[in-house]
Amino acid sequence: MKKLLTTALFALGLMTASATPVTVTFEGTVSGGQFNPPTGWGLYGTNSDYKFVQQSDGAVYGYSNNSAWNAENLIIVTPPVQGEVSVVYKVMDDDSYATFYDMQASGSTYAKGSSKGSGWETEYTTQTLSVAAGHCLGIELEYAYLKSVTYEPYDPTAAVKSLTISGIKYSSSALAADADGNVLISTVATYTNAGTVALNEGDAGYTLTLLDANGADLATANLPSLAAGESREITIAFSVPIATIAEGKTLSGRGSYWTKFKLRDGISNATTDISWVDVYPYTFNYTVQDGTSDITSYDFGFVTEAVSKTLRLSNFGGRPVNVTSIEVPAGFSIDVAAPFTVDPINVDPHYKEFTVTVNEAAVGTISGDLKFNIEGADEPLSFTLMVAKAGGDFFFEDFEGGAMPAGWIIDPELELKEANADSWGAGNHVLNSNNASTVMRAITPRLTAQAGETVVFQAGSNSSTASSVITVYYSTNRLDWTKVKSIRNSGRTEEGDEAFNSDKPYGSYEVYPKLFTVVMPEGEGYLAFDISYARIDDVFGCHAAEVAHDLMYSSSQVNKNGVVNYPIELNVGVKNLNTVAEPAGSYVMSLLVNDEVVKTNAETAEIAAGGEVSYTMGYTPHEPGTYNFKMRLAIGEDFVMETADYPVEVAAETAEVATEVGGGSLENGGSGSWTAPLYLYFKKSQSQMIFTEDYLAQYGITPGTQLNGIGFNGYVDPAKDFTGSYRVYMTPTELSEIKQETAVEMTDDMLVYSNAEYTEPKEGVENTAAPVFVTKFTEPYTYTGGNLLVGIIGEFSVYSLNCQFVGSTDAELCKRAIVRGNDNALPSTVTGSYSQCKLFPQTIFYVNNEPRTFSGTVYSSKPNADNAPLAGAEVVLTSDDVMYKGVSGEDGTFSIDVYQSDRAYVVDASAENYNGYHSAASVSFADGNVEGYVIELISTESGVDNVAADNMNVRVAADMIVVDGATDARLAIYSVNGMLCGNAEGNSISTDDLAKGIYVLRIEAAEGSMTVRFVKK
Repeated sequence: MKKLLTTALFALGLMTASATPVTVTFEGTVSGGQFNPPTGWGLYGTNSDYKFVQQSDGAVYGYSNNSAWNAENLIIVTPPVQGEVSVVYKVMDDDSYATFYDMQASGSTYAKGSSKGSGWETEYTTQTLSVAAGHCLGIELEYAYLKSVTYEPYDPTAAVKSLTISGIKYSSSALAADADGNVLISTVATYTNAGTVALNEGDAGYTLTLLDANGADLATANLPSLAAGESREITIAFSVPIATIAEGKTLSGRGSYWTKFKLRDGISNATTDISWVDVYPYTFNYTVQDGTSDITSYDFGFVTEAVSKTLRLSNFGGRPVNVTSIEVPAGFSIDVAAPFTVDPINVDPHYKEFTVTVNEAAVGTISGDLKFNIEGADEPLSFTLMVAKAGGDFFFEDFEGGAMPAGWIIDPELELKEANADSWGAGNHVLNSNNASTVMRAITPRLTAQAGETVVFQAGSNSSTASSVITVYYSTNRLDWTKVKSIRNSGRTEEGDEAFNSDKPYGSYEVYPKLFTVVMPEGEGYLAFDISYARIDDVFGCHAAEVAHDLMYSSSQVNKNGVVNYPIELNVGVKNLNTVAEPAGSYVMSLLVNDEVVKTNAETAEIAAGGEVSYTMGYTPHEPGTYNFKMRLAIGEDFVMETADYPVEVAAETAEVATEVGGGSLENGGSGSWTAPLYLYFKKSQSQMIFTEDYLAQYGITPGTQLNGIGFNGYVDPAKDFTGSYRVYMTPTELSEIKQETAVEMTDDMLVYSNAEYTEPKEGVENTAAPVFVTKFTEPYTYTGGNLLVGIIGEFSVYSLNCQFVGSTDAELCKRAIVRGNDNALPSTVTGSYSQCKLFPQTIFYVNNEPRTFSGTVYSSKPNADNAPLAGAEVVLTSDDVMYKGVSGEDGTFSIDVYQSDRAYVVDASAENYNGYHSAASVSFADGNVEGYVIELISTESGVDNVAADNMNVRVAADMIVVDGATDARLAIYSVNGMLCGNAEGNSISTDDLAKGIYVLRIEAAEGSMTVRFVKK
C-alpha cells in the first residue's frame, strides 16, 4: 500500500465557528454514469467521457475512459466550508489515486486553486484537509472511491482565527554556534492573518515553535500582532545549544551538522518543514579557494612575464579568523596586509579575497609556501605557490624560431606547428607529432643540473580520445636511456603514468596544455621526448652545458652471452653533432671490462661534421662468469663519454657451444613483417637464408665446424598451439644474396632435421627474447666452407599476430633471405610467391666441440735432491688470446681439455718457490691427444729464472723485468685470467705495483713474439 503523501501549505484552520459539522454520503447520486451532486455541491470540468459508478456501499467511483486518457478528470466540489474537511476514500490499486484541490465558488462556476495533496490508500481511510474559510474542497477520483465528506458549512458572520505562513527561509545560508555554544536560528517568512479577527501578541496559542527533524520541540516564541487581513514579513529567531543539535549526528566533510528544522504555529497546529541547513560548531575551519573550489596549492604554470591570480581565504567555521601576519615566499607578492578578520560562515561574506602576483624579477622554477598566521591557531595556514618563469640564463626552448632549434636532435617526421589558438594561445608554435602509430624522438642539447633542479615543459595530446603518448628519458651519453616520465590520455594510463589535460575548448579536439616536471639528476645529461600523436612546448630549466665536442653514441651492439676462450666484441657508432670535424687521433677509444681498460685505440679516425664512425673492440674471457663491457671515448681529461655497462654471461666451453650469429632487436611478426626464419602470420611458411663465409667466420664458425643443431631468438605466442611439420635444410651455395627468381629447390639430401609432429614449447614472455624453434640434428652437419644456404619450412594449424623474432632490418643483410607463407598450403613451385625478408634473424648454431686432451707430469728440480713429482703446479696453454689451464695432482700429473684443438699452443707452468717454465716449441693436436708431456720446474728463491727464446733473454733485476736482445720491444703484463695489468714500450717493465701472484709477460719485438709466465713474490 502506498504511503499517503500530502502537500502541506501554510493555510490554516478555524478556531471558533457556530456551524455544526455535517456529513454527506453519496447514495443515489449516480445515474447513467453521470454524477448528480447533492444540494450545494458541484462539478468542475467538462469531460463527457469521464465516468462515475454508484457502489453498493453507497460510495461513488470515478475513473477516466480509455478514449479520454489525455483529458482532465471531472472534480467533485463541496459547498464553501469553514476550514477543515474530512474525506473518507479509498483507491482501487497502486496505480490509482485521489487528489484534493483548494477551490473557490463564483456564482455557478469554480476557480481551481492549488493541490492540497493526494491519497493512495487501498482501504477506506479518513484524510483531513484545510482550506481558507469560504473556500471549497475539490475531489478528483482516478479509479478511486468517495464514501463520505464531513465539514462545517461556511458562516461569513462567524469569528474565525486563521493564519497562513509562506516563503519561509533562514536569515543566512548557514548557521553557526557562538562562543557560548548556542546557535541563533533566525527565520524569515510572510505571515498573513486570513481570519476575521485580529491576532494579538500574547494571545493564547498565537505562538511559533521550532522543532527538530524528528518533531521534538526546541524553542517557542510569541508572534507579533496582525490585524485581520494584514500580511507582513516577520523575522523570528530561536537560540538552541549546538550540543542539542549535534546529538546523534556526525560532522560532514565540510565540518558541519547537516540537519533540518520545522515550524509549528499555535493557531492551526500545522507543522511545516524548513529546508535542510548546515550548522557549524564554534571552531576553526578555513581554507584557500579558487572560486568555490578548495585548493592546497596554486601552480601558475609556465609564464614569460609577471602574472596574477585572485584567490580567497574562506571561513567555514563558526569562529572568526583573525589573521595577524602573512609570510610571502620569494618571487611572489600579495595585495593584502595583516591584520584582518574573516567573518564566520553565518555572516556574508565569509571570505577575504587576495591577489597573488609573480614578480617581474622572478626567474626559474620557483615554489614556496604562502603562510597566514592566525590568532589562536596552532599552525599557520600554509599554501604552496609554484611557477616556472622564463628568463635569465636558464635553458629555454619555445619552438618559435621558424626552424628546428639548434643543438637538438629531432626526428624528421616531427614538425613545428601552429597550435589551436583557443587551447595554446594565438600564434603559438609547438613541436608536434601527427602520427598515432609511430613514436618519434626529440633530444635536447646537453644540460647541466645542480642537485634538485628541474626541467618543466608543456605538453598535450592531439585528441583526448586517442592513444597519444609522450615518454621522457634521461641519458648521459645519448645511447643508454632511463625512462623518467610517461604521459597518456586519461583512461589509457598505465601504472606510474601521468595524464594529459582532458579539457578542451568548445569545438576543438586539441586539449589545453599541461605543465609537467622532470627532476634532473645532478650533473650533465640529455632529455629525450618520445612523442606519438601529441606535442610539446616551452622546455625550460637547468642550463645549457658548454660543449666543445658534441659527440654521441649512435648505436651499440654486443652479444649478451659468450663462451670462455671466444672473443666478445662490443661495437659502437660514434656521431659528431658539431659543425666542425673531430680530427683523427684527437680522441681515444677504450674497451673496459669490469671497469678495467683491456684495449685502447689511439689511432682513431676523423669524424666529419655531422658524420659517423664505428668501432669494434673485443676481449676474450678465460673464466666463466658475468663480465660488464663498456666503451669509453676520451678527449684529454675534460671530455669522457662512456656507454652503459652491458653485462655478458660467459659460459665454460663444452662439447657443444650455442653460437649466436648476428644481432639486431626484437621485432614484431604481424601482418607485413615478412620475418625469417618463419612468417607466423600464416599457418604455413618457408624461408631460405644465405650465411656467407665471412659472416659465419665473424662468430667463429669456420670450415670444418660441425653443427649439431640450429635455433633462433624470439618469442612465440603461448596462446597458440604451434604443432605440425617442421623441417630444416642445409647446403653449400655460391649465392651471396637471394631473391624469388634464385630460390633453391629443397631436396631430401639437404635435409638435416624433419619432424612431422613438432610442437613448439609454450614458455615465452612477450617482449623478452629467448631461444625458439630449437632443433638438434640426428647427426652433425659439417660446414665445409663457402656460403651456407639454410632452408626452414614450418607447416602448422594455427597462426598468430603476436610472435616476435630477434634480427636485423638492415636492407643489405635482408637481401640474403626470402620468405613465403599461406594459410592453406605452400606453393608447389620452387620460386613461387616469395617476398624479400624485412628481418634477417639472429641465428643460434649449436657447434660440436669435442675436446682433445693435453696431459703429462710436473717434476720438481731442487739442488742436491732427486726429481720428484710436484703437486699444485699450474699448467697453462696459450695461443694468442685462447688459454687453457690445469693444476698438477699429488702425483704431479695433469690433464687439460683443449676444445680449440686446431691451434698450436705455448706451454707455461709455475709453482710457488719455483722458476716458471716456458716451452721452447709449441704443442700441436694435429695428430690427436698430447700425452706424457714432462715439465721440470727449478726451485728459486725470488724473481723469475732467466729465459732465452727466439734470440731474446728475459731476466729479473730487482722490481724490473728486462728483455735482452729485443728490438722495438712492446711489453705487456696480464693476469692469468687475461686482464691487462701494465704495459710499456722498450726493453724493461716494472713489477713494483703488482700484487703477489702468477702473471704472463707478453713480448712483441722485431725478432718475434714470446710469452713468459712468472711469479711475483
